[in-house]
Amino acid sequence: MKLRDTLNKGFSLIELVIVIMILSVLGIMTSSYIKTGVELYTHKVNLDKSISSVRFVMERLRREVSNALPNSLVLKNNCLTFTPVINSSFYDDHFPIYPQVADHGFIAPINQELKGTKAVINLLTLEELLTESNKIQTVSHYDLNSGELTFNNSVSFPAPSMIKRIYFIKDNISYCFNDSKLYKRTNNNENILMAENITGKFVNKETTSNVLQVTFNMEIDEQEVFVEQVLRINNKP
Repeated sequence: MKLRDTLNKGFSLIELVIVIMILSVLGIMTSSYIKTGVELYTHKVNLDKSISSVRFVMERLRREVSNALPNSLVLKNNCLTFTPVINSSFYDDHFPIYPQVADHGFIAPINQELKGTKAVINLLTLEELLTESNKIQTVSHYDLNSGELTFNNSVSFPAPSMIKRIYFIKDNISYCFNDSKLYKRTNNNENILMAENITGKFVNKETTSNVLQVTFNMEIDEQEVFVEQVLRINNKP
């Protein structure tokens, strides 16, 4: 009789309520723990993404600006515009530098098609680039084997480079901050998104227009974070 009573004995209503309450508390605590972990992970991912984006942009800017044409930096409307160097070489003693005049000249051969590019020698000011002075001449043909450049007509570059350096250029590149985004474009073509949730400004550091400072502003944890970078053109006239 005692064994049957033991087997038939169940949980009372109070015991069931207590178990349900305990399970509910454990469920709430577990879900809160998981939610906090997910929020921390999401925050870390977003933070790493923002930092990686800025690092990528900074490295991209550094590389492109360092290889820009000397004295080609232009700051306007929160945009940085510069002229990248496609390639460079050295010209020989018989190159058409004033007072010599010719429709061709020889450079140390480089393995790249230069037809349609512009040859530049001894560019000293931004104005010379913007007005396309005689220091800039269009290449109509290039012989990869001999290194012979042919121009559209007879030319005479006004002044020699101290190191006989000749640069070849084509399109301009612009980086612009707009609506908390950073865009890149070539010769005012379609914008390419480089980074989001970022603002900034470009500032000249020297009158030679070969060094500038860029400041990036990011918002992390509702706080503004500033990152500064100095950009410098390594090429010399």
